[in-house]
Amino acid sequence: MSKQINEVTIYTRPEVPIGSHPVETDDYQIPTNEILKVFAAVSRWIRLRVTGATIYGRPRLGKTWMVKFLEKNLPKEIGIEFPIHHIVSLHSKIAKEEEFLETLLMDMGHDFALSGKTSAKRNRLLSFLYQQGNANRFRIVLLFIDEAQCLDEQHYEWLIDYYNKLDRLNVTLVLILVEQEQLNAQQLVFSHGHADQIIQRFMNEEHKFIGIRSLEDIHV
Repeated sequence: MSKQINEVTIYTRPEVPIGSHPVETDDYQIPTNEILKVFAAVSRWIRLRVTGATIYGRPRLGKTWMVKFLEKNLPKEIGIEFPIHHIVSLHSKIAKEEEFLETLLMDMGHDFALSGKTSAKRNRLLSFLYQQGNANRFRIVLLFIDEAQCLDEQHYEWLIDYYNKLDRLNVTLVLILVEQEQLNAQQLVFSHGHADQIIQRFMNEEHKFIGIRSLEDIHV
């Protein structure tokens, strides 16, 4: 709504209740040039059916916020709705599959993440991922794993097992590993060991996230 006064247009400001503005509720997204670069890279990876990639950078650059932007906008870019999950709770110092399964199921919003024994939780996870993957034309499920430096080789072995079981059902599990620069160093450790299958499956593309360095980085 506007009215003309002496050739100057004055717009009536909408009424927004105190405490509900997107800036106050932290519910807004303004992508930087760097986030748009990541967005383009991940879109390309999905279209090429890359099964795993890494996005790494220094702490406090906005990587988690970047994932939220990708979650919301990737389906629009790809042109189909497909499941995207953001795994954020991997902090266990000792790798236990039951805890790992619980984390995955809880962060995916499954109602029965804590019920049953390890085998039941594993079957529940695979069934859940299969149902979601089978329901979209690309037959994929995308997982963003935040704090990925918390994963060790055993976690990757389990992920490869889940990947293989879903692959036999023609559903592709795509992992995007997001974390600090030591994740890139971890890849070098795997490359010098006997874990080539981890790199080939989940680390075959990478993008260094640099955040905002100048005013130009927010001109989109």
